[in-house]
Amino acid sequence: MSTRIRTFLALAVTATMLGGIAVVTTVTHVATVCDRFGSAHRGNNLGMDNRWNPATTAQQCVDDVTSNGLRISVPPNTAATNGPNASSIADLSCQAAACGDGSTRSEVGSNSAVPGRPSTPAGQVSKADVLSWMSGLPHRRESRVVSGFFGGYSGSTFNLEQTNQLKSQSGQYPGMLACDYGNWVTSANTQVDTSCNNTLKSWWRKGGLVSVGIHMPSPTGAGFSTKLDNFADLTDSSTDVGRAWQDTLKRIGDGLSDLKKSGVVVMWRPFHEMNGDWFWWGDQDPATFKRVWNYTYNYLVNTRGLDNLIWVYAPDCSSGSNITDYYPGGAKVDVAGLDCYTDNPAGGDGKIVKNLDAQYKQMLRLGKPFAFSEAGPRDQVGGSFDWAKWIDAIQRRYPRTTYFLAWNDKWGPPQNRNSRALMNHPWVLNRDGIDLRGGGAPPAPPPSKNPA
Repeated sequence: MSTRIRTFLALAVTATMLGGIAVVTTVTHVATVCDRFGSAHRGNNLGMDNRWNPATTAQQCVDDVTSNGLRISVPPNTAATNGPNASSIADLSCQAAACGDGSTRSEVGSNSAVPGRPSTPAGQVSKADVLSWMSGLPHRRESRVVSGFFGGYSGSTFNLEQTNQLKSQSGQYPGMLACDYGNWVTSANTQVDTSCNNTLKSWWRKGGLVSVGIHMPSPTGAGFSTKLDNFADLTDSSTDVGRAWQDTLKRIGDGLSDLKKSGVVVMWRPFHEMNGDWFWWGDQDPATFKRVWNYTYNYLVNTRGLDNLIWVYAPDCSSGSNITDYYPGGAKVDVAGLDCYTDNPAGGDGKIVKNLDAQYKQMLRLGKPFAFSEAGPRDQVGGSFDWAKWIDAIQRRYPRTTYFLAWNDKWGPPQNRNSRALMNHPWVLNRDGIDLRGGGAPPAPPPSKNPA
């Protein structure tokens, strides 16, 4: 896939200070590199390719940094965003400024804090606090499943446009914001980029949870979706692969360390969908994979001292019954998740996603908080999928789910149907309801036996 580059020069943006939103000044030089996405999924799941294909996702582009460190997002074309719930580009363009209706769209740069979350990075909220809070969510009657949303790839597509669009549609900000540290520099590979950290810090200060994953650069440069045959060399720093992997880990560790310094606890999801065959780390020997996971864990936790990471184990739900084959053990995993794309969340479609109920029960047996660590439709995209199906399925069939992370673009709630029903479901816990100090929004009282 060819790389398309759009250049924007001398873009000036003016904003007023409203509601704690920081002022955006001017952009003296903006150069956007768009569509740096290769087809990542291969092998048995070609239907997943388009998740990283801008020709089908109408991926938004993120421009260079403004004079005060913020980023301005400019669509790669002037058409309105697709989908029945879409906002116009004109509406999205006021994302970092005061909008015509007196409101503001953007959350970037605000330093306002919320009750229940310390405004200083003194570590008042720890990993243990968040995990304890999460463990209690399934015992509530309501406000028990944290909503999450993917903000994009750091350095290329990450921004809050679609997150703000979701807020405009539903009246709610998601409880969790996710960033991918993989910046697509070619159609075949990525590099580590952590520039989304400032937005993640702001999100945390406002009471939200933060998730970080990464489509990791191949240590051989052979291509992102080319399986690494000498996978064991990742743990051997005397090899070229091992040295490249150590450099990648250092860059990742630097980004996660920056979040720790600001007191941010991170849902950290490495090696996702390892049971599939579309990533270079996928479909490896399970014993070797576990050694690589442990090596990565030991470096980030023991060498770098990153005790702010909640480790999320996240196989893919479309790859059969091997979802626990790569599990490295409870000592180095905190959350058991499933990345799952299906048009029928109530059990799966019986073809690609088979018996999702059984997979859910299999993951619960690991004894960790459970999450749908990625979620979305598979084929019914770009306006046709009813997102209420996901929360209805969670309530009826997967009630111990602690959070779901909805993908963006044509798979996301803003671009499809019933985002309002999803975000305002009694079971869904959005950003305004999270209070880690007090265990979140209080559960609903039992119904009165003698109603007035």
